[in-house]
Parts: sequence; C-alpha cells; structure tokens
Amino acid sequence: MRSVVLERRGDAIRFHPTLLELAAHYRFEPRPVALARGNEKGRVERTIRFIRDAFFAARRFHDLDDLNAQADAWCRTRAAERPCPEDRQRTVREVFDEEQPALLALPDNPFPTEERVEVQVGKPLTSASISTITPFPPPTCGAPS
Repeated sequence: MRSVVLERRGDAIRFHPTLLELAAHYRFEPRPVALARGNEKGRVERTIRFIRDAFFAARRFHDLDDLNAQADAWCRTRAAERPCPEDRQRTVREVFDEEQPALLALPDNPFPTEERVEVQVGKPLTSASISTITPFPPPTCGAPS
C-alpha cells in the first residue's frame, strides 16, 4: 500500500511517519506482506470481505455514532461467534477470551485523527484504514447513483 510503505530496498522498508506514530501510540509493529506474495494477503482480504458483506451490506445508519454502536454490537455478537480461522473448532470469542489477559491496555488518550483532507475521487471505491472501512457512495465519487 503506497500510502503506508513509502519505499522498499531489499528487506528495508521506509514507512510513512504517521503510521510509525500510530504504531508507537498503540504499541504495535507494522508488518506489510512481501511484494508479489498474494498468498500472504488472503487472510486480510477475506476479513475485509467478511466485514463488507456481513456488516456493511444494506446497513443503514444515521451518523458516525450510530454506525460505531452498530459495529460494536456486531463485533460482540455475529463476528465473535464465527469460527476462528486458525482453529475451526473454536469461535473467535473463545480465542479472544483466552488471549485477552496477554493483551496490552489501550492508551488513555486516543491517537489524534482530527486532521481531515478533502479529496476528489473519480469512481466508486472503498477506503480501508486500520480501524474502519468506509464505503464512498456514488454521489460522493461523481458517479451516477
């Protein structure tokens, strides 16, 4: 993803500085998949497809707070009850409950995301970020609705 990886030279990767700030804030290590290794991207892409098809499809919401509330409820119910990809005999909830004690707590202050940059896009697309997937409706993109 060009917006995250600015440059690659062999095994050396130069990440976007804001991604490194986000990673330091939430204490994670960004690890992009290797170039031309489509088999490594499948798990992430299947997860995005699952969210798009099972959560966003035909969903209505009034505002961002409403969407976030619906997403939280969905994550705690339907998404948590699906089989775990690594162990189909257990649910995502069971695996999460087992791993939760080893997870670090989130920081008290959220990462600053107030900066908004207006962009113009030429066709319907989906913007994926670390925390959300936001579909852009055709009127936003200038395509016929």
